Amino acid sequence: MELDGRFIYELSKIKQPEVFIGVARILQVKLVNEEGESRDFDEIFNDVLNTYSAADRKRRRELFKILKAANKNGD
Repeated sequence: MELDGRFIYELSKIKQPEVFIGVARILQVKLVNEEGESRDFDEIFNDVLNTYSAADRKRRRELFKILKAANKNGD
């Protein structure tokens, strides 16, 4: 499945780290490794993109709407 450009665009508009962390948590992406240390941002970001692209259409639409609303409220 290929990525939705609108989702990537909304990710790029995130101004607050809490919003990105929320997106990662909704997608059940692990923020820490097995040793309890924080994972690198690029690993988390790649997992977010991969998990989003693997989700079904309904889930992707729902997440996109949540992200868009969060970005709108963060302005």
